[in-house]
Amino acid sequence: GIYHAGGDEVNYHCWENSSRIKAWMTAQGFQKPQQAYAYFLNRVAKRVRPATPMFWQDAFEGAEPATPLPSDAIIQFYRTGPIAKAAQTHRVVFAVNHQWGLDIHTRSKTWDQFYSVDPTAGLNATAAKNLIGGEACVWTVTFEASIISSVMWPRLLAVSERLWSPLALTQNATRSEALSRLKW
Repeated sequence: GIYHAGGDEVNYHCWENSSRIKAWMTAQGFQKPQQAYAYFLNRVAKRVRPATPMFWQDAFEGAEPATPLPSDAIIQFYRTGPIAKAAQTHRVVFAVNHQWGLDIHTRSKTWDQFYSVDPTAGLNATAAKNLIGGEACVWTVTFEASIISSVMWPRLLAVSERLWSPLALTQNATRSEALSRLKW
């Protein structure tokens, strides 16, 4: 199985202002909070075994290079970031919010704009092979129940076809070709 351990939006400020955390970091030989963060992420990865650890991109971006994440960890991207770099060494999941986010901020995007997103764009062969999936996330802090039927389902169908269908079928599909397969 897979265990999504989060690891996003860490505020180092609270660690830097805690005498207890600073003392612990000194005892560990850590000079920066990023070192403590990497330590924590790797401990989490060990504790969730035999499940495969999965983290948000912040874990990949914020972990100290001297203490990388386990090579089998899966990295999920919700912002535009170093997905191509991560996919050279890790399996990745595409969930970039401004492209596939399902909330009040993306309600003006149509299903065909969601469909036109190619999660493999800009990836070399190795990185594309390590792209194991995608997700259209619902960020509930900016969500309205009124958009479930009219906004969410048509866009989820578009994302689903992009992820589950052969690239040859979806890559150059016209709007009418795609629409003929997407029934909601």
